[in-house]
Amino acid sequence: MSVSLIKYKSGDLELDLDQINYSPASRKQFEAYQPSADSGVMIALKLPLAVAEQIAVPGGNPPEELHCTLTYLGKRSEVGSKWDIIKQVVAGMAERTASLTGSINGVGRFAASESSEDKEVVYAVLDVPGLSELRIDLVDLLELAGVVITKEHGFTPHVTLSYVEPGESLDVPVMNIPASFDRVYLWAGEEHEEFLLG
Repeated sequence: MSVSLIKYKSGDLELDLDQINYSPASRKQFEAYQPSADSGVMIALKLPLAVAEQIAVPGGNPPEELHCTLTYLGKRSEVGSKWDIIKQVVAGMAERTASLTGSINGVGRFAASESSEDKEVVYAVLDVPGLSELRIDLVDLLELAGVVITKEHGFTPHVTLSYVEPGESLDVPVMNIPASFDRVYLWAGEEHEEFLLG
């Protein structure tokens, strides 16, 4: 199976996917990765494990799963034939994006909703310069490629720590911890494919 590489342009950002260099082994892995149809698909930044272990809360999401969702794309079956294009866009974007540095700076709580299965969402606040701009460019490029982006919520940079019953108390200390990100992930169910930044 071959992967057709395409050029996209979003505002002042031009992404020429023809310039992505893959080793034969990387290309084989890139093309072969196909999650199940029921997997939820998102593009995310995962916290370094050492940082994640500092902020994980008892009974909450495990450290190895703590992440910041850049965009949710729906189920694998809904993504359909756009899967390879999504991988191309993410790979090209990652190659042209420098690593990000900032901090986890505070905690917050989202109200219960249908998308959180009627649970309140306790989260750590991300303060990372360039993160919102990265997300805007990524979404623009995906939409130019014909990928439908879920827009149920705006973008609030955060890391979900735990889901709790409405009004349930959860003692989470206010935190201020340096955090950096050097890779972006295409996340589908249990499968996490990583792309190095820069």
